[in-house]
Amino acid sequence: MTIRMNGPLLLATLLLAAPAFALTMLPPPDMDHTPLHAAAKECDLATARTWAANPAYRDRKDRNDSTPLSLAAENGCLEVVRLLVESGAKVDAKGAFEQTPLLHAAEQGHAKVVAYLLGKGADVNAWTKKGDTPLILAMRGAFFHRGPEGDPRETLEALLKHGAEVNAAGEYGRTALIWAVRHADARLVWPLLRKGADPSAKDKDGDTAITLAQELKLDYLSQLLKDPKRPDLAILGPNTPLSDAVKRGNAADVVAVLDKGADVNGRFGNGSTALMQAASMGRADMVELLLKRGAQIDAKNGTDFTPLMFAASTGHDEVVKTLLAKGADVNASSLGRPALVFAAMNKHLESVRLLLERGADPDIIIGGTPLLTMAIKDGPAEIAGLLIARGAPVNVVDEGGKTPLMHACEKGDMATVKALLARGGDVNILGKDSEGALTIAIAGGHDGIVRLLLERGATVRTDDLQAAIKARNVSLASRLIDKGADVKDALLTALPKADLEMVKLLVKKGADPNARDYYQKTPLILEAGNWSDANPEVVRHLLEHGADINAQDDKGMSALLMAAGQGNAAVAQVLLAKGADITLTNRDGKTAWLLAAERGDRKMLELLEKAGAGRDYAGMSWTGYDAAMKEPFITVVDDRTQWEDLWKRAFDKPAPIVDFDNFAVACVFLGAEAEWLYSIHFDEPSVKDGVMQITYRLFMNRIAMEAERGFGRPSFGGQYRMEVYAKQKGVTMRIVKGKGEGDYEPLPLTPPPWRE
Repeated sequence: MTIRMNGPLLLATLLLAAPAFALTMLPPPDMDHTPLHAAAKECDLATARTWAANPAYRDRKDRNDSTPLSLAAENGCLEVVRLLVESGAKVDAKGAFEQTPLLHAAEQGHAKVVAYLLGKGADVNAWTKKGDTPLILAMRGAFFHRGPEGDPRETLEALLKHGAEVNAAGEYGRTALIWAVRHADARLVWPLLRKGADPSAKDKDGDTAITLAQELKLDYLSQLLKDPKRPDLAILGPNTPLSDAVKRGNAADVVAVLDKGADVNGRFGNGSTALMQAASMGRADMVELLLKRGAQIDAKNGTDFTPLMFAASTGHDEVVKTLLAKGADVNASSLGRPALVFAAMNKHLESVRLLLERGADPDIIIGGTPLLTMAIKDGPAEIAGLLIARGAPVNVVDEGGKTPLMHACEKGDMATVKALLARGGDVNILGKDSEGALTIAIAGGHDGIVRLLLERGATVRTDDLQAAIKARNVSLASRLIDKGADVKDALLTALPKADLEMVKLLVKKGADPNARDYYQKTPLILEAGNWSDANPEVVRHLLEHGADINAQDDKGMSALLMAAGQGNAAVAQVLLAKGADITLTNRDGKTAWLLAAERGDRKMLELLEKAGAGRDYAGMSWTGYDAAMKEPFITVVDDRTQWEDLWKRAFDKPAPIVDFDNFAVACVFLGAEAEWLYSIHFDEPSVKDGVMQITYRLFMNRIAMEAERGFGRPSFGGQYRMEVYAKQKGVTMRIVKGKGEGDYEPLPLTPPPWRE
């Protein structure tokens, strides 16, 4: 047996066999991703120490063109970064897309790594293949996060401190300032402006930081970008003496700071003011004080949050009341969301009431979803009721095609349903899937709402009856039929899972027992094919009311063939007693007896033979992908002992019945190591010179190929196929491999790559 080893496996084997001193004597391994790469990526300092001293590993690039230092920097592994740099790793080594370790760290926002690399001389204005600098990447942020959570603000501070070029234009011509505006964070925008970032610089689309802020409806940032020197817009720092006094919550301290000349509207952090801080704390007294000292009631911060939004989002009702009484703009918005949205989303009922009473507009859509719909789905119902009462549109459709009424029906919220109907909610609007409020209420089992919708004129459709049938609601199904629902094909919906009571109702109301579905199955075939759950009484009732006992579907399967193939003896007994044709064959030419024999179902065989079915083993076959045998097995089995042993090894279950006095079984088991993308086919046997030759061929399994492309290798393996052939006097049987499709090599098979 040949054992193949490469990469880390080979290296690990050598290390286990070598003395400790041999480590530094090892030649560079013949692999891309070294143990040092792995240690750098995982912040494994101990392992990194083992390998960092070896120059063959220190700056080696893996298959993705990454050095260990780049991986450590990208993943925020400061101690590993420090080790590698001190061991002599090149601090500005470029990898994929010309990115240096600093570019990787800046993109991820790993501020401490950025500061360390800059301190070791990393080029602060290095650029990627697309022209992005560390500053641009820090403001853009990473598309895929690596390592601990980054801090773009600290990263920005470190880069600016070391002389980063603020007006460099990267991919798409975008500057760091344009990317900073996209974050709606004044803590990123303000430092760039102070360092001379140009708010009028255009990207390749002709957009500037100013136009982007205007497009995003960021009022404060728009003003700041237009006039960075306006003193009332300047950010004084992460905190101010006034903000600290407000935070302490002592009104006397606040008065003292103001009396010393502090600007009541001075900005800190993300462009926030002391009034915003007091509102978020729920300090109505402090809000009153600041307003009396000239605080701007509708000032906005970097994300365009106003004091009213801070109060409403945190449910500080007294502050909301105070601000509204003082004239706060009730419909001012942040990124298209006014205070009402924040109050409703956070379930602050009283704040919602106060805002609506002061004229807040309830007709708001957020990301394709109306505010009313959000309130109905997330509750409480009282908020939805307030929005409806104040004029929120009741028939508006969300991006999923549903109205507020549909959502209320789905939730079973009777109070909201009544409120919507009272305001003109349309009971007959259909959603994207042609699903209406009535169908949704039925499917949810909300009978009271169903009755109400019917009273209000809901049109009864086939979908509604199907929903009632699936819900097994017999009384409702009866009512819907009486209201005009089409019952003709209802049994196709009901079966095979309906109980006898539902079937009796549908038959009584006129359902066709011989209706056909897309696959030409009748209600009787559907029920007989319901594995062990098939109900013989349902079968009997269908037959007594005209069901065609010998109807066949598009695969030639009759009710008896279904019952025999799935081992449902009770159903088969009813069918046989009613005269089912035991000679019918499916499209593969198999009778009910043959299907039962393939399963080894002795009880079913006894029933069929008692009814007159003859034994005919020719045509029996078994195929699949789940044989347990590891080794290939290709032979003709012609005795019972060998047959039983084969089934024990391959499937660990009893073998089906085969008359080996007159028949033999051609068997092809590819084994667990087979190339799984192939399936097995048998040709018609040929007889020549006293030999019956059975040829098997391997063909590409297209469905399996698509599964591999979309989802990776499936879990099945061990393909097999077995077919029964009649013995002929004086003729021996042999099985040979013929040419199939693709480049599949004859057995013995080589292991696929994932098994090496």
